[in-house]
Amino acid sequence: MLEVEGLTKYFLSGMIRKRRVKAVDDVSFRIEKGKTLGLVGESGCGKTTVGRLILRLIKPTGGRVLFDGIDLLSLKKRELRKIRPRMQMIFQDPDSSLDPRMKIGTSIAEPLKVHGTIPKYERSQKIRELIGTVGLNPEHINRYPYQLSGGQNQRVVLARILAMNPDLIIADEPTSSLDVSVQAQILNLMKDLQREFDHTYLFISHDLDVVRIMADQIAVMYLGKLVEIGETRDLFDSARHPYTQALLSAAIRPESGAEGRKRVLLKGETPSPIDVPVGCRFHTRCPRKGGRCVIEEPKLVEIGGGHRVACHFI
Repeated sequence: MLEVEGLTKYFLSGMIRKRRVKAVDDVSFRIEKGKTLGLVGESGCGKTTVGRLILRLIKPTGGRVLFDGIDLLSLKKRELRKIRPRMQMIFQDPDSSLDPRMKIGTSIAEPLKVHGTIPKYERSQKIRELIGTVGLNPEHINRYPYQLSGGQNQRVVLARILAMNPDLIIADEPTSSLDVSVQAQILNLMKDLQREFDHTYLFISHDLDVVRIMADQIAVMYLGKLVEIGETRDLFDSARHPYTQALLSAAIRPESGAEGRKRVLLKGETPSPIDVPVGCRFHTRCPRKGGRCVIEEPKLVEIGGGHRVACHFI
């Protein structure tokens, strides 16, 4: 369904002396149809930028994005417009995703109107079907976003996305602004919709507990690079990269059954993407670093069963 190969994005920073910000650097992964890849890492590591690059909301510096074998980055605007309804994005804040002056029904109808997928006389019935699919009631159609809760507005966003019958959905922290109980409802809804419509998800989050529930595979980013990727259970049971191990140890909760996992404390701060360390990007904080780490950047290599790690000491 989706193959990302060597995806790269450098921004320029500075008024007088221009410097490159390596936001995303040579990122590659694959998501099969109907599956979910969870993309995790610290704030500022490049997760959201990856999602926006895939949809071409931001122009990449390099790489390829293959969607059903079509290279999205080589498409002209007219060609991209035809395929874009099949790819949708859920943003972090549902309230800012909806026009506050527009009633819910009108908001859901907007993509149907723009892309002309449903005749005008059928739109009202389609909107009622979509509202029901995401667990809202018909009376919500004539309300405004401010009259609904955050969870209800996120359901409206999902209904608007479903109006396009997408194959790929990129969810960027879709529940982080919601209460815990509401988070569970939205996550369950997304999983139900995936089973019903065979959606493919790229699920971006910093919450490992959420990603563990949602994802079939997990990819871990650090400072613009992927450092580890593998099946969810494999990653949680036997993470190999020291950064992944630190993330998992920080997310330990009693109910996770990982009480015996050793706590890994990282020293120092994450380097700036403007001044990326030579060699392994993680070596400035890594408890296992050696001389090779300071001069040579490790490649992402497979260690078995699709589990790949970028570390010299694997």
